[in-house]
Amino acid sequence: MNKLRLRFSKTGRAKYLSHLDLMRTFQRAFLRADLAVKQTEGFNPHAYLSIALPLQLGCESICEILDTELTDEMPFSAIPERLNPFLPEGITVLKAFEPVKKPTEIKYLQFISHMIFNGEVNEQMAEKLKNFFASGNITILKKSKKGVNEVNLAPHIFRADVYCKDNRTLVLDTLVSAQNPTVNPSHLIAAIKTLPEAFVPSFSMDSRVEIFDQTMTVFS
Repeated sequence: MNKLRLRFSKTGRAKYLSHLDLMRTFQRAFLRADLAVKQTEGFNPHAYLSIALPLQLGCESICEILDTELTDEMPFSAIPERLNPFLPEGITVLKAFEPVKKPTEIKYLQFISHMIFNGEVNEQMAEKLKNFFASGNITILKKSKKGVNEVNLAPHIFRADVYCKDNRTLVLDTLVSAQNPTVNPSHLIAAIKTLPEAFVPSFSMDSRVEIFDQTMTVFS
């Protein structure tokens, strides 16, 4: 069997697909594209797939990673063209290649969040938010399988740039921990909600734009 890794995007309405629905979507796509991949065992066999670091619901991404194994020989370059016609709007395979690293080697995630406010924003607000994320104590309540715990995000935020896009929008560009713990935009917004109301956006449009290993090399 040949190990296969896909890099794909999940945008638009597809950002509301749950992780389980996304897995089923790809399982159907492989079947309809007549791409032979490793199957699970049991009474209801289906394509064996693994998606690294599932997204929070409502977050877009242009750097999702899916791993599987081909049971037939096929050029990697031909796979996106075979799969994409069978994927729904918003999900696009960008590249197919042989894996180089293990998903456990993903160290950093880059997110860009467009935070929309009811009131006007300015560069002073952007600078104050930037200073907030550079502080040593950014405590939120974080849910886990063991319950709800206080977590200080500060050691897991490696960069946070904030700037004005227009008089209603601040852009938050962050580099955060990918694993142990995973930090995502909902945690960053939860942190902002501890600030005065003027700093809290009415909503945020979030996107994961890149994933990196320990050396800040794009994960492959």
